[in-house]
Amino acid sequence: MVRSDLNRRTIDLITREYRKTVAPWYIGFSGGKDSSALVKLVFLSLMQFADRARPITVVYCDTGVEIPIVSSLVRSTLRSLAREAEAFSLPLRIRIATPRLEDRYFVRVIGRGYPPPTNKFRWCTDRLRIAPVQRILRNEGSGGVVLLGVTWREP
Repeated sequence: MVRSDLNRRTIDLITREYRKTVAPWYIGFSGGKDSSALVKLVFLSLMQFADRARPITVVYCDTGVEIPIVSSLVRSTLRSLAREAEAFSLPLRIRIATPRLEDRYFVRVIGRGYPPPTNKFRWCTDRLRIAPVQRILRNEGSGGVVLLGVTWREP
């Protein structure tokens, strides 16, 4: 099923860490190649367990300013992931985070007169991405392990 040695070692690492921890796991998912690869590797790791009681939550943050076709594709991917996880009895849950109404991009820019974000004034990352995900993590309970997909040695 897994062809490369690097993938095999990564799956083994994920499996060992999953066995060692009792805290819930959360995967940050953007729909890009890094987070998609991470979800797939965790999925393959879970397939090795007979006891799959502890859930892993895949968290996607819909900021409301994504390109519509991208947003649609990500949501379709998450629905497919949920169906596949259910078919294999894997404890994967999907959560979609959204900013509070008063923190949404167009409310801030058009409604309140904020300037669009720049490299020096980046108000949007905290309000549109970080705060909504933090709300999900707080509502889920205390503590947890957050997994993020990052390309290793990307040129």
